[in-house]
Amino acid sequence: MFHLWALFSSTLLFVAFCGLIFLFIKKTEIDKELRLFVIYLTIAFIMESVLLFFATKKNNLFFHHIYAPIEFGLLSFLLIQWESKFKKALKIAAVFYLVYRFGEIFFLEDWFRFNTSSMTVQSLLLFLLATRIFYIIATSSLIPFYRDYRFYIAVGIMTWNGFHAIIFILLSFFELSIGFFFYSLGNILGYLSFFWTSICYYKQKQRILKTFY
Repeated sequence: MFHLWALFSSTLLFVAFCGLIFLFIKKTEIDKELRLFVIYLTIAFIMESVLLFFATKKNNLFFHHIYAPIEFGLLSFLLIQWESKFKKALKIAAVFYLVYRFGEIFFLEDWFRFNTSSMTVQSLLLFLLATRIFYIIATSSLIPFYRDYRFYIAVGIMTWNGFHAIIFILLSFFELSIGFFFYSLGNILGYLSFFWTSICYYKQKQRILKTFY
């Protein structure tokens, strides 16, 4: 069951990555603010493939420890660029947290054990940041929020990290045999939202082009 859900989660990540391939096939111009999203999905696809491969061979948590702060950095700065009031403060906070996380990983953590407390904090921070950006986009977007690709990035990160935060908190106190099911479910919902991000971005670009021609 563990490997089945891991495979399903990775498949949905591949679907999300295919959304990017669709944009390149259509020769869609990638705006500067979307480039972090492209970088993130590319790295996530590579890392998920590595994690899935080693999950059947040996302990893969070494790769997870390295990837976790990279993931946080990419997603936090992706979201922060859409912040309206506290952009500078959030950037400084994100940098300080990344310095702390790398220090914790290299000097305090066991690289072959899962640190639920650290991942709980990381998931909660991304959830709160995504919720903040979700609210900004939903209330101040110049177009209907459901047509704004940024909305689906925020929804994906918010849903995914919300699931992860809850399951990490529970795992800190209880042994849950279905924990990985909910962990994967969060990934799946997030990746589906990321796939729709690419489709929505393409449609948004097409609407802009039609206004000029």
